[in-house]
Amino acid sequence: MPGTYEIEYTAADAAGNDATCSFTIVVEDDANPLLVCQDDLTIDTDPGVCTWEVPAGALSPLLAVDNCPGYALNA
Repeated sequence: MPGTYEIEYTAADAAGNDATCSFTIVVEDDANPLLVCQDDLTIDTDPGVCTWEVPAGALSPLLAVDNCPGYALNA
């Protein structure tokens, strides 16, 4: 998940001595989501008819993928 993470290690010996070190990891998401849309579509209606209902399965499904979970697809 993108964000900043602090990592800390500790080493200890049997005599009770210890040492620690820490570092920061920054995870960035610079990749845009991929969106593949339906090809352009022309619908000819019957004479005198000005509307068209989309039959189930008439349009190709959109493809949306991202390298991180939780993206939204809005129309």
